[in-house]
Amino acid sequence: PRPSPAPTQAAPARDRSRPDRTAAAQPAARTPASRPATSPAQAAPKSGGSRIGDDFLEGRGSSTNTQETRAPAAAFGRAERAALSSAITRALRPHWTAPSGLDAEQLISTVSWELNPDGTLRGTPRCRTDPGSITESNRPQAGLHCERAIRAVQRAAPFDLPDQFYDRWKALEWQFDRRL
Repeated sequence: PRPSPAPTQAAPARDRSRPDRTAAAQPAARTPASRPATSPAQAAPKSGGSRIGDDFLEGRGSSTNTQETRAPAAAFGRAERAALSSAITRALRPHWTAPSGLDAEQLISTVSWELNPDGTLRGTPRCRTDPGSITESNRPQAGLHCERAIRAVQRAAPFDLPDQFYDRWKALEWQFDRRL
């Protein structure tokens, strides 16, 4: 047989043996400056802690400062940047195979491409290999490195990326190396 949980007891009643606070211990009567009196006819506004004004739905703010810069609807910070980078790398990695050969692991190619809002490619990706990563021994693989990087982008498309950050991922530039 399974043990059953012990029955819960109600919280003990407050000890009434202690005297209640006396009028002398109470703070002085509140003045109108500390808390305004509300009349029964005037309903107190609900305090929900929101800083959204009444004109929120109209698309206007309460600021009269014309120099004010407002944050975009979807803020793009470090966490969003890291998540976007991870999503793109996860899409590319299964399609990327670096060429093998002498010093081929030193090659670094940068592919740039543009995407439509639905994640499909707009045009053909462009590639350039970092000249500092090319040596005499890996020069024959440099062209193949770029070719495979472009192919990885084409095979990974369409990319499944968050719509609200389209301005951040509509034009991408990615480095392809041995690790990706």
